[in-house]
Amino acid sequence: MFASRIPLITSDGFKADGDESIVGLMAKAIVDHADFKVYFWGQQYGFVTFETSIAALAFKVFGMNVYSLKLSMLFLWATGCIFLYKAVNNTFGFRIAVLFTILLIACPAWGLWSMKARGGYITAFLFSGLVGWIITTINSKRDKKLLGLWIVMGLSISIIYFAQKLWLLSLLPFILTLFIRKQNIRGLVIMMCAIAGTALTIHYFSIREMSNYWKYDFAPAFYFPRDISTAFNWLHVHFNGAYFLSFVLHGGTINEISGWVWVVTFALLLVIQIIRLVTRNFNPLSHLLFLSACLSTIALFNSHSDYFEYRYLLPMDVPLILCFVIECAGIASLIKWDKVYALLLFSCFNFMGLYQLRNITTEYSGEAPEQSFSVAMKEMTSYLESKDVHYTFSQSAALLWQISFYSNGQVLSRYHDAIDRNASYTSQVTNAFKAGKPAAIIDYYNSETLNPNAPAIGIGPSKILAFGKQFSVYLYPDKKTLEGLHFDLK
Repeated sequence: MFASRIPLITSDGFKADGDESIVGLMAKAIVDHADFKVYFWGQQYGFVTFETSIAALAFKVFGMNVYSLKLSMLFLWATGCIFLYKAVNNTFGFRIAVLFTILLIACPAWGLWSMKARGGYITAFLFSGLVGWIITTINSKRDKKLLGLWIVMGLSISIIYFAQKLWLLSLLPFILTLFIRKQNIRGLVIMMCAIAGTALTIHYFSIREMSNYWKYDFAPAFYFPRDISTAFNWLHVHFNGAYFLSFVLHGGTINEISGWVWVVTFALLLVIQIIRLVTRNFNPLSHLLFLSACLSTIALFNSHSDYFEYRYLLPMDVPLILCFVIECAGIASLIKWDKVYALLLFSCFNFMGLYQLRNITTEYSGEAPEQSFSVAMKEMTSYLESKDVHYTFSQSAALLWQISFYSNGQVLSRYHDAIDRNASYTSQVTNAFKAGKPAAIIDYYNSETLNPNAPAIGIGPSKILAFGKQFSVYLYPDKKTLEGLHFDLK
């Protein structure tokens, strides 16, 4: 599993984005001050304690760096895959479980996201896998001494709710089926008590986290996408995994093709489900899995779709892949093909699509950088420290967290507003500037503000320093310049 990510880990694009840097800084706060937070900084949602804690442990052992941060997330994701493997093995046996796990690891949709420290997504994946294993274990055993599993399932469901609610929709068909089959009222009551107890505990510890800088304003108003092709295009980008937030990126031809292959796969599975229902050739598990995948596409139909982000579709991948594997196994047995070789060949194709994700870049300059992000960032932070600059004003809402993370907290930064996800960063930078400490303005290379060819008013082009065509720095700005750039210094 870890070997499959080596091409991505060794690429020039391997870096922590702004949100990942926040998770890294939260982990640093645990290491330095045992300051555990329930939610992602500045939010009242996005349960992040597991991710920050495992990252803090990695920092303790391996030091604070992007590798410790992202590989610790991969460890959590791998743990979730193990639970899923055990769940599938309980129901379908060893061969199907192995083929499913290999294909899940190879799927480009999870290439980058298996290492994303984004606050809640990896946690939801991990505990969804745990719930899946618990459901199959309870289903396969008649021993009534399983109440502990009902408690853990309740705890897990509550954690998923606070981490990333979308995963609950993918689990709903299986949880309901378990209740219908077992009719275990005692287990249900215990599970509900565990859900409530966990929710109250999380709420209790989050009371002191009153910051709600980034509000969750999701409104459950549903509509059909503008047209079918739009929905298919969204699915395609999700499946190939080449995106950042709502921005579409490009990894390579095979990666693009792999995305469309999964779109076609989704459509074919829909046709198979319809044929099964019409011909009354039912396959309950296949139906449940496909229903789970369909429920997980809810993001295609919500009122946020004007600001659609492809990561909202991540919960659909596990049930869709498993549905595909068991239907392929059934078809292979009918036409006397070896399902193992066929699915392994398909997995190899997916691995090639995943490999090409190493080519994607999220650089803002519009031209090829001269250095990798990490190298250029190290040069910039080293230069700033050599000039005794430990406080910066960032023109980018993401870069301020990245420079703070990559400098191990030696160079702090703030954005325009006086209030941010972590108000202490803003106040420290502002107070240092007012006290006469040296400061700098930072931005991505060739940005509107620090573009040498067209700099902002009051900034001399000769004073703009570039680092690897990744970042630009302007040393020692005065108050007038900062206020002219809309920094609130009050």
